[in-house]
Amino acid sequence: MNPEEIRTRVFGEHEKIRGIIDEIDDLNKRFGRDEDVGAEIREVGVGLYEIFAAHLALEDSLLAPALEKISDRGPALAERLMREHSEQRAMLTYLLRRLEEQGRPTALVSNELRSFCEYLRRDMKHEEDTILDLGLRPDA
Repeated sequence: MNPEEIRTRVFGEHEKIRGIIDEIDDLNKRFGRDEDVGAEIREVGVGLYEIFAAHLALEDSLLAPALEKISDRGPALAERLMREHSEQRAMLTYLLRRLEEQGRPTALVSNELRSFCEYLRRDMKHEEDTILDLGLRPDA
C-alpha cells in the first residue's frame, strides 16, 4: 500500500471506532436514565476492545513501516507509535479483565468505558493531526 492508501485505511478504522464509541455513549445515557443495559454495555465494550486491538495490529503492520520510510524523523515516529501501542495493549488487557469480572457493578463498567472512550477520542485526534496528517500526507 502507498502512504495515501494507508492513511485512508487508518482514517476509516478510526471512523468505525468512533461509531462504537457513539454506541457506548448512547448506552451510558440510557444507563443514566436507569435503564437496564448492563449486559449490553459489557457486550459493546468487549467489542470495542477487540476492534481496537485489531486496529493496533493493523497500524503495526502498515503504518509503522510506512512511517520509517517517510523522512529523517520517520524512525522516531514509528518508534513512538509502537511504544504507545505497547502501552495501549497493556491497558486493553487490564480493562478487558475488569469488564469480564462477574458481579462488577454496571456503574463501574460504565465509568471505565466512558474514560477509555474519551482517551481513544483524544488519541485518534492526536494521531490524525500529527502522524497521519504530517507524516503520510501526499504533499508532506
